[in-house]
Amino acid sequence: MAYWWVNHKQTFKEEINGGFIWAPFFERNGSRSQFYDNLKRVKPGELIYSYAYKKISYVGVIQSRAIPFPKPAVFKGTENPWSEQGRMVPVDWMEVPRPLTVSEAIPILGKLFPQKYSPFNPIQNRGNQKAYLAEISKELFDKVASLTQSSMFYFQQPNEDASDLKELQSKFIDFSMEDNNLDQTEDNKKSKARKGQAKFKANLKKVESMCRITKVRNPELLIASHIKPWRCCETATERLDGNNGFLFTPDADKLFDKGFFTIDEDRQIKISNDAPITDLEKLGLGSLQNIDVGTLNEAQWNYLKFHREVVFIET
Repeated sequence: MAYWWVNHKQTFKEEINGGFIWAPFFERNGSRSQFYDNLKRVKPGELIYSYAYKKISYVGVIQSRAIPFPKPAVFKGTENPWSEQGRMVPVDWMEVPRPLTVSEAIPILGKLFPQKYSPFNPIQNRGNQKAYLAEISKELFDKVASLTQSSMFYFQQPNEDASDLKELQSKFIDFSMEDNNLDQTEDNKKSKARKGQAKFKANLKKVESMCRITKVRNPELLIASHIKPWRCCETATERLDGNNGFLFTPDADKLFDKGFFTIDEDRQIKISNDAPITDLEKLGLGSLQNIDVGTLNEAQWNYLKFHREVVFIET
């Protein structure tokens, strides 16, 4: 179990009220940020502190793994010009009984902050610049819990199921929609999504003929799985591109979509350290590691680079 601390002064109100945290995939210059990548590492049931305006005033329970999600529309009033694509993590936030001004507690907390990727600089006595989501020790988490009198909180644990992803995405849809799109009916959206998925699968069948993992060829048993997720695609061309996907059996599709495995530059399956190995074995997929998936075209490699960097869970 990991423990987390988020610095989010600019988006504090929006994220607390909305029940989430969000960060872009990359920094403005295109480089990766450990603080942003940390969103891929969180797990349901882990605990997180909210730090904003020099205080810890909320504590939360992670409700789901990160969901690829566009920049919430409620962020439009913030100063930071983030990119439009990123990750969202649902959080059940609760106000602590006694908000803590961190700078006043440095004599107690100072030595407990991590040496690397720390959310707070105890020497300068302020939050670290560019720090967003940081992992902290259980010792630091418990000490803050004691000071905020939140150690006796009842934390309702999430009941995450793999099938809940669409429900979670639906829950946050109003955070990513423009006002002029709100009059679009749910039926219209679902109809367009179905037509788009059917077109994508038709295009995909021109490139792929079977599941590269299980070798199943029966089209009735295969799912058209995006490499670069639908919500992360910047254009309709990317969403419908037959090169942006594989035909997978349902179990392989779910594992790939959630980032539990990817395909490395040697054409071999790479399994995340977070992958549920026992469950993989029960599904008959326990020997995924190092399977050669065969020849891939250049466009597929380009999409896979995104999958490795953004979707795949690295710990």
